[in-house]
Amino acid sequence: MRIQSLGSSNEEGWLELNVGPKWKFEYSSTWATLGIRDESDRNGMRIVYVLKRDAVPNVVLNKLYKYTQLQSSFSVNNIALVKGRPEMLNLKDMIRHFVEHRHVVVVRRTEFELRQAEKRAHVLEGLLIAIDHLDAVIKLNILLPR
Repeated sequence: MRIQSLGSSNEEGWLELNVGPKWKFEYSSTWATLGIRDESDRNGMRIVYVLKRDAVPNVVLNKLYKYTQLQSSFSVNNIALVKGRPEMLNLKDMIRHFVEHRHVVVVRRTEFELRQAEKRAHVLEGLLIAIDHLDAVIKLNILLPR
């Protein structure tokens, strides 16, 4: 029996710890494995259970699902505001609306940063003109009353 993916847990010995003594102790009469091999490599995590000859793979797999975190479920309430109204969304619609929202945010932020840069450029252009006419600026400052 091979297990290709273990979700987000990448710790060494994760499956041995979670299958652990509880399952072996409570179900020692029906324990059907000879060993567990970790065949993980760069491509992903892979665990191989070596079963006894008289073991039924589906029974062992169902027990692994029941007593470990190989299979877990959770419920989600996907209600979101879409154009100001609450809607129940599936995962595809939720991702689509999120990407649209992020697009709007990035466009607004970029436009704001562009306006700020244009304001700064206007100030810098004025300073360049002042530097080009530095003698006139100095005379103007001397003639102005304080």
